[in-house]
Amino acid sequence: MRLWVKVYPLLPRGFLINPCLLMRSIFYNFLMCALFLFSLFLTHVSLIGVESITLINDRCPFSSKSVDRSQFLSYGVCCGNCLKKVSKDVLGFVKNTKPNNKTCSFSAKPVRKFFKIGFCCSKCKKKGILVFDWI
Repeated sequence: MRLWVKVYPLLPRGFLINPCLLMRSIFYNFLMCALFLFSLFLTHVSLIGVESITLINDRCPFSSKSVDRSQFLSYGVCCGNCLKKVSKDVLGFVKNTKPNNKTCSFSAKPVRKFFKIGFCCSKCKKKGILVFDWI
């Protein structure tokens, strides 16, 4: 036995709608709204991404120009004291440490604190990657 329900008094008299079709349309509307909101969330996260990066330096270690926030490399140290040492001599740290290191350059302990060092351009960023290979 099929269930037919009268809905919408503004429709022509005797117009019937199937409840299954009604539920399907409600589900699709809900799904579309959820996908739209999710896409807004992803857009918001991608816009926040570049601006929320915290760099420990304001000037490029190689050229002393101001840092471009999109040009950075990730490094790690074992503790806050080593992080203070890095902030005092960024160039010396970059010359002696590979990006994405697993052990601290100062104590050889496993890395627990991660940070980012910014560079002024892609050329200086490449120097930061390659300078370790020159030593």
